[in-house]
Amino acid sequence: MRYFLALFLFISSQVFAGISLQEFEVMQSLAKKNENTRMKLDFYVKGLLDGIYIANIYAEKKLFCSKYALDHPKFYRMIQDEIDKHYYIYSKNKTPMTHIAIRTLQSKYPCK
Repeated sequence: MRYFLALFLFISSQVFAGISLQEFEVMQSLAKKNENTRMKLDFYVKGLLDGIYIANIYAEKKLFCSKYALDHPKFYRMIQDEIDKHYYIYSKNKTPMTHIAIRTLQSKYPCK
């Protein structure tokens, strides 16, 4: 079932930000075998980062406080580190990637 959902995400022209950790892992697995899928995964991570940055700019209460702009390869590594640290919790709760991404930025760049 997860495979078909991931396949649908790749075939469609729109990428939806609200995917779970399990769906993200399927995307990662498929990206290892297919250059086109890898590019779509890169676009997903970049779009996720851009969306969170824009939301943070306009938020009344900041989600995170970074002095520097992040590039998406560094952000991808940060997300992967966060997933590795808390994999059991995130996978058990079917945590959306948006939550994991925001949590990653909050732990790395907390507002004081």
